[in-house]
Amino acid sequence: RITTPPFSRGRKSFSRPFMRCSVPRLPFFHAKLGARGFTILSSRNKVVSLEDAAAIVHNGDTVSCSGFVAQGAPEALLEALGKRFMATGEPKELTVFFGGGPGDFETKGLNHLGVEREDGSLMVRRTIGSHYGQIPMLANLVLKNRIEGYTLPLGSISRMTRATAASVPGHITRIGMGTFVDPNCGTGGKLNGRTKEDIVSRITVGDQEWLYYKAVPINVAFIRATTSDPEGNLTFEHESVLADAKVLAMAARNSG
Repeated sequence: RITTPPFSRGRKSFSRPFMRCSVPRLPFFHAKLGARGFTILSSRNKVVSLEDAAAIVHNGDTVSCSGFVAQGAPEALLEALGKRFMATGEPKELTVFFGGGPGDFETKGLNHLGVEREDGSLMVRRTIGSHYGQIPMLANLVLKNRIEGYTLPLGSISRMTRATAASVPGHITRIGMGTFVDPNCGTGGKLNGRTKEDIVSRITVGDQEWLYYKAVPINVAFIRATTSDPEGNLTFEHESVLADAKVLAMAARNSG
């Protein structure tokens, strides 16, 4: 968010119950900072087209979205991102971070990000998630060793998102010890030979050993909601599932 100077016209004040003083609400430009600099999306209004929303994703970004299995996925946004890649070849080298693998077991949801161009290029470089069953287009790329892949406990994925939202380095738990997620006796959640980086490790706290799941910065979060306003506030009154939507928004904001 880029605000105007402190004493500009159009300045308003608002108060919240937990605050003892008013805070200025300033006119703003909504912008995305990427490798190519700022992309200005709108002035005074965060309502943009699908094409403009898809354009905020840059090469190498980590993308996440709301939803759990067949519910709550921002279908139009994911479809627009897939179409942008097929038309232009960008964005590419993405990391996709997810919990319940929002999809329809065929082509919708995160499956839109598993598309391949005629030249064999892919949009995604790496997936970090829990359930892959509903997103076979990404799952097959992992199984064929064409992209990196991790599968981690669903609760730990959620806690990793919360760690990013809270600006802490990661999540510590004993969940997963002694399983394939444990690097001491398994793969650390790695799904194929292409996947090298360790995102799960064993640490000692006090006199006990724990698993440490490293927080993953999220550059872009696509969130489905029922209603929004021009300032980007969302409500979920008619959504079937909320899941980690609010935490996901916080994580993307705290990631810059």
